[in-house]
Amino acid sequence: MFEKNSKDLATDLFNKADELLEANRLEEAIPYYQRAIEIDPNLPLAWLNCGVALLEVGEYKIAKSYLRKAIQIAPPLREQVVAIFISRGIQIKEQGYLTYAIDYLEFGLEIVPDHLLEKLLIVFRIEKEEQ
Repeated sequence: MFEKNSKDLATDLFNKADELLEANRLEEAIPYYQRAIEIDPNLPLAWLNCGVALLEVGEYKIAKSYLRKAIQIAPPLREQVVAIFISRGIQIKEQGYLTYAIDYLEFGLEIVPDHLLEKLLIVFRIEKEEQ
């Protein structure tokens, strides 16, 4: 029987993590991403998705390092990270948590400075002042 090479194993772990992420089983997905990254640290989507899962479970400091690493490995992912923060920030605001949405966007700017995030943050701050 042939053993899988490390790239195949990393891909299998990544795919399992993605399945768990899609099923909203975030805390279960994280160790699969982390193990895939240990085996093959050049998997930018593993860094990205693990960062997203960590964000969702409230591990912001760790998430920041994962998201930054994803962008470092694959700079085009920068736009995806911005889109994640914009989308989630709007969703949080629409759920009635404007202050938390502002905090979330500010955190996003720490990871990836971006003019669209800045503009949305300004809009949210103005809205908060008008309340």
